[in-house]
Amino acid sequence: MRGPLAAIGAFLLAQSLVPACLAQGNVGASPGLPPPYDIGPPLVQVGKITYLDGATMNFVCQGRGGAWRYWVTRATRFRAGPYQSSFYDLRAGQPVEVQFHDSGRLEIADRVMLLP
Repeated sequence: MRGPLAAIGAFLLAQSLVPACLAQGNVGASPGLPPPYDIGPPLVQVGKITYLDGATMNFVCQGRGGAWRYWVTRATRFRAGPYQSSFYDLRAGQPVEVQFHDSGRLEIADRVMLLP
């Protein structure tokens, strides 16, 4: 008999201690602030591919600013002119335009356009 009453008491006590924003599922939300993924315009680099790694799905592109390693995700889109393409259509020495974003220490390719 004491177990169910203690559980109900603990539940009621916990409900009174939880702030209203947590009870509504509104954890950490603050009105008027942009979402964390809204960080500005994407970055773009034009260069030639110097290295491809199909096992880890990344490639290195040499441009004016130096060599950059780009990581490919499921969301990365590849284009060759008006046609869809894929990571496996890339070749060393091929010119590309890469639209990317920084994710910590990694540059994630969002769009890769194969240039003629």
